[in-house]
Amino acid sequence: MKQTFSIPEGVNKITLEIDRGMAIITIGKMEPLEFESEITGELEQKPIVGNLCILWNDDDRENAIIAKLQDWENDGQAKAYKGANRWYHNAIRFRNGEQLDAILGNERD
Repeated sequence: MKQTFSIPEGVNKITLEIDRGMAIITIGKMEPLEFESEITGELEQKPIVGNLCILWNDDDRENAIIAKLQDWENDGQAKAYKGANRWYHNAIRFRNGEQLDAILGNERD
């Protein structure tokens, strides 16, 4: 069986989940802290203070760390994120090891 549906105006996120052989489709708007990451290819969340997150610098991704976000700053040009008593240029909320591997540039088999 095939059905076609129009996408409602203002929708910017469609999620497809397969659970026990059933497809669950969720249509809605992205949350304010959500964004699509070019690095992981997944929908990610910007962390808030206290969240466990991955922190890294653009020129040093192989030394990314997982730590609780301690603080962040926005000077209007760029954001900076503090974790483990050090400042980083990038941070995303931690989900799983595959996400970390993508940040580190590691290929998984």
